[in-house]
Amino acid sequence: MKYSISEKAFEDIENIWLYTVETWSVEQADRCYNLIFDEIEYITRNPLLGKDFSHIRKNYRCTQVKSHLIFYKYNVSEELVEVIRILHQSILPPLYTQFIVRRAV
Repeated sequence: MKYSISEKAFEDIENIWLYTVETWSVEQADRCYNLIFDEIEYITRNPLLGKDFSHIRKNYRCTQVKSHLIFYKYNVSEELVEVIRILHQSILPPLYTQFIVRRAV
């Protein structure tokens, strides 16, 4: 299965990496970057893994990597996972984050 990453999600990844470098280190930023892409690859193999977030946006799903949330849509007919945004969990109210699927990494 294929995946695509929106322009906003690319910006999110870049901002996450830059923030992590400034706050911790290049090594930590690289680990975070790799974890995000590992999760995206995992989603392409298991597109229904993420919590259904259709109540927020139609056909949206969400999964979590450490403190970041990956919002995506699964296009069944095109066999495509579309990564929409990657946001820090602090952006969403705690009520939402408690229902997101967490995978041991």
